[in-house]
Amino acid sequence: MVGNRIEQIIKELFNENVRQFSLKVGIPSGQVSNYIGGRSSLPRIDVIEKIILSIDSINSDWLITGRGEMLKREQNQEQIKGDIEQYLEKKLDEKEKRIEELLMAVGGLTRENKLLHEQLIRQATNYIVSNMTEKGEPQIIEKREKPE
Repeated sequence: MVGNRIEQIIKELFNENVRQFSLKVGIPSGQVSNYIGGRSSLPRIDVIEKIILSIDSINSDWLITGRGEMLKREQNQEQIKGDIEQYLEKKLDEKEKRIEELLMAVGGLTRENKLLHEQLIRQATNYIVSNMTEKGEPQIIEKREKPE
């Protein structure tokens, strides 16, 4: 019954203080006591609306039907948590992909660097050899592989 749910709101959110609840919602405390005690029929729609509009965290579906959790934010926290997890997973995937791209680029640059280094060594060697030959100094003979 709605009266039981109103009583639960008062217990959990207002430390069982009917007067505090009444002031917050704008309903006479005697009327609230009648709902809780079952001496009054179901609250009118305007009373339910006052409760929902006065206490932002109340789940209106729960108040009216008893379905779900009393507080909206508990439901929203789960949704927010799920949204955050999805967002973080997406960002993590993006970052992992970017890391793979960068690693491939580094690998390519490393290979290019090695080739340039080898080319530089060959050019330096050839330069030294040609300068030594021109000056009549002993010629350095490169070790060549035998053709098969």
